Amino acid sequence: MSDDNGKRLLINQKHICMAAISLVFSCTCVAADTYSELSTPDKSGFMWGQVYQHTKAACGTLPQDLEDDYAKAIRFLSEASPEFGPTFKDGLKPSLKKAPPKSAEELEDVCVKGQTGLRNQVKLARYWFTEKW
Repeated sequence: MSDDNGKRLLINQKHICMAAISLVFSCTCVAADTYSELSTPDKSGFMWGQVYQHTKAACGTLPQDLEDDYAKAIRFLSEASPEFGPTFKDGLKPSLKKAPPKSAEELEDVCVKGQTGLRNQVKLARYWFTEKW
């Protein structure tokens, strides 16, 4: 009997996790309607800068199309919000906290995931600034 209860509990936990994931994805789509409607107080570019800085450090170089599209996205975002540009530049600064050295495999993983993150940010900017893109 307790074995059956354990299976039910595990199934319920999986259902709860799937519902939470669905909620996150649906809220993200709604939250990305327009850049001007973002709820962040300063429309901060800090995290955009961090993602770029970490990815560039892990990869060394980025594909030229990604560099070009990302620069365009940052330009449009900076024009839309006076706070974005300076906070983006703050995010580009390397962290003073030294992380332990990463293996080649870890760097490759950071590079691949970081490029995916940058491309997703470009997609958001294209969505927000469709008329300018």
